[in-house]
Amino acid sequence: MVGEISSGDLCTVAVLAAGDIVLCRVHGNQYLHLVKAIQGERFQIGNNRGGINGWITRRQIFGRLLAVEPGRARAGSPSRLAAHREASGASPRRG
Repeated sequence: MVGEISSGDLCTVAVLAAGDIVLCRVHGNQYLHLVKAIQGERFQIGNNRGGINGWITRRQIFGRLLAVEPGRARAGSPSRLAAHREASGASPRRG
């Protein structure tokens, strides 16, 4: 990482945890899913209505959702992330 990160720079990293929302590849398609459980290097993914979609590996996960910009959703679609947070009592994740 020469030129990108200098010795002494403060770096912040995150570990995936149950409850995180991840961008992942499932059967050739990309989806945002909730991480429901972690078992070693396997991650159980599902939706915000309690459904379980199955298990994926770390290689299928592109990254963790860090922020959502309001007003960029398709016209007429409710904010499912906001509804999930409200229902679960979770606060927005940042960083």
